[in-house]
Amino acid sequence: MIVDRFYSNSAFESVNTTFTIIAIVLYSIQIYCDFSGYTDIAIGIAKLFGFNLMDNFERPYFAKNPIQFWRRWHISLSTWFRDYVFIPLGGSRVSHFKTMTNILIVFLVSGLWHGANWTFVIWGFGHFLIYLLSDSFIKHIPIKLPRIISGILTFAAVSLLWVFFKSQTIHEAYTVLDNLLLFNFYNMPFSRFDFLQVLFLSFTLLISDILIEKK
Repeated sequence: MIVDRFYSNSAFESVNTTFTIIAIVLYSIQIYCDFSGYTDIAIGIAKLFGFNLMDNFERPYFAKNPIQFWRRWHISLSTWFRDYVFIPLGGSRVSHFKTMTNILIVFLVSGLWHGANWTFVIWGFGHFLIYLLSDSFIKHIPIKLPRIISGILTFAAVSLLWVFFKSQTIHEAYTVLDNLLLFNFYNMPFSRFDFLQVLFLSFTLLISDILIEKK
């Protein structure tokens, strides 16, 4: 209810920094619930017929870096791209430059798979950049960030890229991100009840995922 209200305002006349941050975070939760939810339903229906499908999401927002995020997010799709795009291109059994090129192609194709729009191409390219930065950081910088810090940074990067995934145009995505730099904090254009309701549901989801993560 809050995310749709935010993105339905094409002129963003009532948008402020606080509302923008809340909408970006809530869309990250919304798309996780949508994707993970429908695959959980599919897994459950398949079990009724005696088929055991693979787990498709493993608490991706608990990932400590973008590389781990893609091992936890939409696993069936990531596995398909690995087997039918990445490996046929040479996989990682080539030079480092060629390997990174193959990963770039996979991310760009993944973006186009979601829709023929430049916003999805930028989304895929953005994920390649943070994947590349994460890979370089892990291999060349001997600094181990605290688990919670690395997790928050990963979630923040992924959430910002979801803006391009959600936006209809590049201009719309730019407008959303630009609102983060305005630092204008005003009252929210939704009721306190709506916000408390969403906060409660998000907290419930967080607790349940923590319990599953810790077995």
